[in-house]
Amino acid sequence: MHAPDWFSLLAILLFTIVNRAFAKGFDNTSTPTSFFYSRPEIQPPALEVERHNLDKVEPGYVFIATYQGAQDGPYIYDKLGNLVWAGHAEIGPYNAHNPHVCQYKGKTHLCMFQGIQYHGYARGQGVILNTNYEIVKTVQSGGDIIAMDQHEFRLAEGGETALITIYQQAPYDLSKIGITTAQGWLQDSLFQEINITDGSVIFEWSALANVDPFSSYVYPKTSDIAGDGLGPQTAWDWFHINSIDKSELTGNYLISARHISSILYVNATDGSIIWRLESGGGSNFTCVDFNFTFQHDAQIRSENDTHMEISVYDNASNNYNFSAESSAGLFITVDYQAKKAKLSGPRIMYSEGEKPLRSASQGNMQILENGNVFQGYGSWPAMTEHTRDGEAVWAANFGPHQGKIMSYRSTSGQWHAIPSKTKPYLWTYAKSSDSMIAFYVSWNGCTEVESWAFYGSNDLNDSFHRIGSTRKFGFETHYTSDTHFVYTFAEAIGMDGSSLRNSSVQQTFVPSAQLAAACKDDHCPGLAAEKEEKQKKLL
Repeated sequence: MHAPDWFSLLAILLFTIVNRAFAKGFDNTSTPTSFFYSRPEIQPPALEVERHNLDKVEPGYVFIATYQGAQDGPYIYDKLGNLVWAGHAEIGPYNAHNPHVCQYKGKTHLCMFQGIQYHGYARGQGVILNTNYEIVKTVQSGGDIIAMDQHEFRLAEGGETALITIYQQAPYDLSKIGITTAQGWLQDSLFQEINITDGSVIFEWSALANVDPFSSYVYPKTSDIAGDGLGPQTAWDWFHINSIDKSELTGNYLISARHISSILYVNATDGSIIWRLESGGGSNFTCVDFNFTFQHDAQIRSENDTHMEISVYDNASNNYNFSAESSAGLFITVDYQAKKAKLSGPRIMYSEGEKPLRSASQGNMQILENGNVFQGYGSWPAMTEHTRDGEAVWAANFGPHQGKIMSYRSTSGQWHAIPSKTKPYLWTYAKSSDSMIAFYVSWNGCTEVESWAFYGSNDLNDSFHRIGSTRKFGFETHYTSDTHFVYTFAEAIGMDGSSLRNSSVQQTFVPSAQLAAACKDDHCPGLAAEKEEKQKKLL
């Protein structure tokens, strides 16, 4: 990501604020969206940056995948809040989860889950895209088993394998918890390690085969996703696996299980549980001066023969019970010899105003290259970046309320992309046939545009003249010319001055005399014109 100068930064911030003021759509209170003249069919969440310490933020982009919004799908933003890529159409008409930068075959790619959302889980596949937004590989669950779930799709072994989660219903005797009038059903949590090249299963593990389901802290009908245990469609979700990591030292697996509030270390040879960490009575270690519950995204940070440091997002809540006032990212060091676990860093948490963020579900904790911590808050449409000592240096949201629009995980990373199958989109407007022209240009997904050049002609059979150029600002760049042309196109100029791609030739839109009276010099207001004017006056 290229760092703008301070003048450009100010201009981009102003452009972002004004663009958000033009937001229209689905429900602009609970799920605010942005509007672009060049791409009116795109309704991306409007990302509001609340805090940005330029000197301490790790350069890069932000990756989310929304659901319960106006237009669900994967999205990329810069850290000023500008949209970079809206993947709703390009990834397909399904839910996406956890878009993140990954390494596949030695090159940078974009990995994510794609599938159909159910209540508390999903069915689908893993998708790997290159930096041209082309799907180069898909990953499915292996063997005669149901499709993989959303909760984990992580590449391992240098991108040779994939770690995936699977939710599978199974009949079970639940008379022990009062289900005696019919066959009981529970949701088994499985994970597999898949060979990406040939799709074979390298390892498979079942929670039901290794953990007592009655050790769960979430019994039937005690939460919104627990199920009632009375049928396969409402099976009791007693375990709820939500992350997998693989040890580079031992090859064993670290998994997180939300409904038993535990982190398990699983033997890669026979599937046995080497150890279990939790705040309750089933732990092999004493948690010294801390606890965690309903956690997500447990990852190995460092390890040797005597210790392991892990990071985990402690939800501290499942919306029905809670163990702390705020969710937090934790660094935990497990001491094998002393049989103790201690925090090895501050609790990474954030308060929106006076109210601490406590996620009822979902969320993640990512360690960036400069050591900063990036957190997604799951059911809260919010993201933050912190220094390792806990200082919040960046914060943003894409909605004001928990439980409305959400993103299962939110990540940050370096990304350089030029779409292979698309080109810039241009919309031009003039209030009359001899007045100034307003240009609105964008290129969905392209990170390498430094500036735009504009060309015009009054006859398609004549040559086009260069009108002028301007630096790229935000997703959609606005430019005006005093010279009127009937036909125009825009040229994307790269960071090195080379021509990247042209838009199609557009005929300048000129409103009729009846409509022109309601129009402005650079656009015709929509039905929400009065609201837009009030918002601009506030700005």
